[in-house]
Amino acid sequence: MKVRLFTLLCLDEDEHPDLNLYRHFIDHYKDIGIASKNFYVVPCGVDSFKENFEEFKEINNQHQIPNLKLITKKWDMDESYNIYLNWCKEINPEDWVTRPDQDEFNDYGRFDKIQNCAEYLERNNYTALRGELLDCISADLILHKVKYPNNLFEQFPIRTNLTKHALSAESDKILLFKAKVNFQPGHHSIVWNPDKLKLTDEQFWAKPPRPTPGVYDTKFKSFHFKWTSVLIDRLKNKDQKNMYSTFDRERKKTKNIISGDRFNIKIDLNGNFIIH
Repeated sequence: MKVRLFTLLCLDEDEHPDLNLYRHFIDHYKDIGIASKNFYVVPCGVDSFKENFEEFKEINNQHQIPNLKLITKKWDMDESYNIYLNWCKEINPEDWVTRPDQDEFNDYGRFDKIQNCAEYLERNNYTALRGELLDCISADLILHKVKYPNNLFEQFPIRTNLTKHALSAESDKILLFKAKVNFQPGHHSIVWNPDKLKLTDEQFWAKPPRPTPGVYDTKFKSFHFKWTSVLIDRLKNKDQKNMYSTFDRERKKTKNIISGDRFNIKIDLNGNFIIH
C-alpha cells in the first residue's frame, strides 16, 4: 500500500518561506512513515528565489527527496489545485495521499504510522479521514523564529483553536484520502458530487452531509505552526485581492489579534482566550 505526500512551497523572498520549518516538516512526515521517494514537493517562485531554491534542494538531497522543477509562478490557490489534479492523473487512484501545507503537521492518533491508518481505512471501506486543525503558539505569546533541530512542539507548546474561534475560519481538515477523492482547496472538505462540479461553481464549495459517506470522522489533529515570526512579515505584505473573500476576512482577523511580534489577546497555557 502506497502513501504519498503532496505539497507546494513558495520560495520568493516576499513570500517569506521558512526553511527551518520545512526541515521539521520533512522530519515529521518521515517519522510517521512517508518514504523519501513518495514526497512530491513542488517549488515555485518568480524572482528573488534563487538562494532559497538552492537551500531547498540541498535539504531535499540530504533526505533523498526528489527535487522537482521549479514552477515560475507566484502561489495561487487555483494554480496549486490544478497542479495537484494533474499530478493525480499520473498516480494510481487507489493510492493514499496526504496534502498538508508546510505549517501543518498531521497526527494520526492511535496509529503510530500513516500506513497503519491507511490500512484501517481500506479494511473498513473508507476513502478519506477527517480531523481538525489545532494551532500551536509559544508560551510567551511571541511570534518566535522557528529553530532547528530544537523540538518544534516544545518551542510552541500551547494548543488552541484560534483558527476556528478567533478567525471564524474552517478548522476541519481532510488528513488522508485516496487519490481518486476530490476535495476543496484548503482540504477542509471533500467535494460532493465532484464529477458534476468545477472550481468556479458555487456548489463546489458546499459542505457535504455529516456524517459523510466514505469519510472516517476523528479527533485526530493537524498541528498548525502558523504563528511564528514569518507571519509578521507576511502580514506586512500588501493585501492581495482574490475570489475567495473568506481568506481576505481571515487575514484581517489575524491582523486584529497581532500587534508587532506578539498576540494582543490573553491566552492561557491551556489555550483558553477571550476575544473582546
